Amino acid sequence: MESTRGGIDNQQNIFLQEVVRVLRSARIVKFRQLEGGFYDYVMSPITDGNILTPRLIWAMGLELLRILNIEKADYILVPEAMGIHIGSVMSILSGKPLVIARKRRYGVEGEIEVVKKTAYGEDRMYINGLKRGDRVVIADAIIATGGTLSSLIKALVEHGIQIVDIGVLVEKEELGGVERVLKETGFKVKSVVRIRLHEGEIIVKY
Repeated sequence: MESTRGGIDNQQNIFLQEVVRVLRSARIVKFRQLEGGFYDYVMSPITDGNILTPRLIWAMGLELLRILNIEKADYILVPEAMGIHIGSVMSILSGKPLVIARKRRYGVEGEIEVVKKTAYGEDRMYINGLKRGDRVVIADAIIATGGTLSSLIKALVEHGIQIVDIGVLVEKEELGGVERVLKETGFKVKSVVRIRLHEGEIIVKY
C-alpha cells in the first residue's frame, strides 16, 4: 500500500482505512466496451452497493466532506445510484440540501437533461430543482473514464449552475478520467484515494 499523505497516523484514521480495506478486497469484472475490447470494472460495495455496512457508508461521506469546499455551496449534487448514500451522509453532516441526478425523465419545466457516455454504454440523467446561479458541490463514488462527470459538468454550466467543487471517493487513475474532465471542462476533480490494476491486484494510493 502506498501513501502520499505524509505524517498521517493510519491507525487513527479508521474511516480512510475502511475505504482502503474494502477496495483492496474488490473483484475485477470484464465488460465489453462500445468501441470494442474489454473494460476492467472494479466491483466492490463502494462502486456497486453490495452489502454497504453503516461504517463504510459513514466513512465514504466523511472522507468526501474532508476534501471538498462544502461551505460555499448551496447544494450537494450526486448522480444516481452510487452517489445517493454518500450524498445523504454529506447532507446530514453539513446541513446542505441534497439534489440527485436521476435516470428518470419527468418532463417538467426547468429539468436539465444530461447525456452521458461511459466506457460501457450511453445513458441519460435528469436534474430537477436547480436554477441559474445556484452553487453546487458534485460528489460521486468513482471516476473511471470521466464520461459521467464531464457530461454532468457541461450540462450544469450550460444552464448557469455554478460548480464550487467536485470530488470522488475513488479515482481509477490509469483510465485518465480526471485528466479528461479537466481537458473538456476546465474543472479539477479531487479524489480521496487512487487505484490502479497491476497483474490482477488493486493497488491503492492515498
